[in-house]
Amino acid sequence: FHIGNLPACDKRTPIMAFVGSGLVIPGSGVAANRRALCSRFVPRVARVQVAVPSATRQTALKMIEEGDKAPEISLPDQDGNVVRIADFVGKSPVVVFFYPKDDSPGCTKEVCAFRDAMPDFTDLGAEVFGVSADADHAPFAAKHNLPYKLLSDTQNAARKAFGVPSLLGLLPGRVTYVINKEGTVIKVFNSIGNAAAHADEARKALQTAN
Repeated sequence: FHIGNLPACDKRTPIMAFVGSGLVIPGSGVAANRRALCSRFVPRVARVQVAVPSATRQTALKMIEEGDKAPEISLPDQDGNVVRIADFVGKSPVVVFFYPKDDSPGCTKEVCAFRDAMPDFTDLGAEVFGVSADADHAPFAAKHNLPYKLLSDTQNAARKAFGVPSLLGLLPGRVTYVINKEGTVIKVFNSIGNAAAHADEARKALQTAN
């Protein structure tokens, strides 16, 4: 962003700014500093370009879309077993839903919605996996009697592979992917606010595919 045309300086304008290594404080009574600031500082900051440090820039990732092949990911579940999405290709459809964090209100609604819909997913022959960066899903899964596996993506490798976006670059996104037997993504549902709708959207996509 930039700072546009600044108002003209006069002795009535309160000013606080760094000039060189010194600080000019409003009401200091140092007229020379005020004049120096008006004549030197203002013209130089008429337009200020702010560079974001490379460490804080968010890498632009390509989000997996409907029709794309699902990335091959391998992650541990709450029991310590490694789950490979590629192992289900040719066998069954897979639902992978990324959520921000265990025990948060929205995420609890989401995982419970998938829990309650599991009879339908089972009838459709689908496997369901939840994914977040939490290292230990066991307490959360036990607390809510989840009948499916939660996978730990502590390094965000799977999130990056799918290109799951973040909200304002801070809050991990909430996105559900439905993958058919051929390993192709047939549904992408992206909604951070409507957590409970993810299970229903995934179920409808599978029903339509069948």
